[in-house]
Parts: sequence; structure tokens; C-alpha cells
Amino acid sequence: MTCQDHCILPNEIMEGFISQGMEYIPEMIRVLINLAMQIERQAYLQAGPYERPGDHARALLLDG
Repeated sequence: MTCQDHCILPNEIMEGFISQGMEYIPEMIRVLINLAMQIERQAYLQAGPYERPGDHARALLLDG
């Protein structure tokens, strides 16, 4: 996996780390893993959030 120019650390992570310090690390890891899984899922499905890959509506009409 390569780093892309538009990848930035979310404000949620930075604010939590600044306010809670080292105690925030487990939560930071959770958020980062969830973001990584979301990016991988979108890349694998070739669809963004709230999108479906391919033409599922047409396929449902043809099956019915």
C-alpha cells in the first residue's frame, strides 16, 4: 500500500492525543485501524461510502 497525498491524520485523533496524552493511544489505534479497514474496503469494492459497486438495481429487476 502506498501513501497518497491526500492522507492526513484526522483532527479527532490529534485532539484526543493532545488532551489525554499517552492514555489516548489505545483509542487512537482503534480509530486508525477502523479508518484503514474502511479505505481497504472501498478500494476492494471499488465504491465509495454509500455507493454500491456495479448495477445492483438492474440485476434485481432482471432476477425478479
